[in-house]
Order: sequence, then C-alpha cells, then structure tokens
Amino acid sequence: MMLFLLAQPLSTLVPECYGVYSIVKVLELLATIETLHEPSNTVVHVSEYLVGDSTGTLVFQTSTKWEPEDVIQFTNASTQLMEGYLRVVGSAVKCNTTDTFLVSIENNFSLVKYVRKVINIKGDEFSVE
Repeated sequence: MMLFLLAQPLSTLVPECYGVYSIVKVLELLATIETLHEPSNTVVHVSEYLVGDSTGTLVFQTSTKWEPEDVIQFTNASTQLMEGYLRVVGSAVKCNTTDTFLVSIENNFSLVKYVRKVINIKGDEFSVE
C-alpha cells in the first residue's frame, strides 16, 4: 500500500500548524545568524528565506543552506508566529524536478499580522481582552 501526501498550498497555513508538507521555490536569502547551541557547545547557522508557491510567499526558517531558484519540499515543518507574523520553521530536502514552477509574489503571507484576543463569556455577556 502506497501513501501519497498532498502538498499544502502556502495560502492554507495558519499559526500553530504541525506536520506541514509543501513544495516551494526559494526566492531569496533574507538573513542568516550564527548562534551557540549551549547543550552541545556548537555553532549553529540559522537562515531565513523567502519561499513561494502558486498561491503566494512566506518566510522559511531553517539551518540548511539553499540557493535561489532551488525547489524544495519541507515535511513535518511547523508554523510559528514571530512578533505576530507567520513563518514556517523546519528542515527541507531538494526536489529533483524539471517542471516549470510558477510563484505568485503578489501575496506575502508573512506580512499578515495575527493578533490573539481572549473572549470571556459569562451568561449572556462577553468581554474581549
């Protein structure tokens, strides 16, 4: 029995998604930082890339180095909010594809600000904090 995973379009991702599987194209390297992993006392490089698919773009945070135009797939990635803005965090592998990969750069889902509100309901009344 074979199990096929359908790639999730970036437009369907929301905060706190786990087990994310998507195929995207690397558009550009945004930033790289070097940090110390204290338990093992080793230096770790963490990079943020702008990646995209046919539905839009999103920031992808990883310790793997990629080049622009690489088509990658991430499996078991997750989404996180960084100061209210969405990004995908995880590792990825390069796809060996010869298909033309079109990316929509008109929708950058990392620019959408998420705000959490707590709603208290008491009887027929409610308040928003």
